[in-house]
Amino acid sequence: VPAPVPAPIPAPIPAPVPAPIPAPIPAPVPAPVPTPMPTPPPAPIYKNKVTYLEDLREIRKVKTAELCQKNCSAVFGATHFKWKWNKKVGKRICTCQGVGYKKKKDFSAGPILSITHF
Repeated sequence: VPAPVPAPIPAPIPAPVPAPIPAPIPAPVPAPVPTPMPTPPPAPIYKNKVTYLEDLREIRKVKTAELCQKNCSAVFGATHFKWKWNKKVGKRICTCQGVGYKKKKDFSAGPILSITHF
C-alpha cells in the first residue's frame, strides 16, 4: 500500500500592512502676555532745599583722573569725582562726590526719576 502523500501546506498569505498615520501637527501655543511693570513711586521732592555736590572722600597721591574715577566708583553714594593735577604726584588730589541737599527758602529739589530706575 502506498504511503499517503501529505497534502501541500499552503504558504501563509501576509496580512496587509496599514499605511502609517501621520502625527497630528500641534497647534502653535500663544506666547504668554507679559505682566506690565508696576508703576514706580514718584520721585521725592524736598521743599526748601537745593542740590549741591558734597565731598564724600578725599584721596591723595592719585596719579590720573582715570584712577580717581575708578576709586570713586567704589565709594558708597558717590556719583561724581573731581581730580586736581599737580606736577608733584604727592599733591594730586581726588575727591569723590555725591548729590547733597542744603536749605534754601522758597526752593524745591529732588531727583527726576525715582531711585528704582537706577
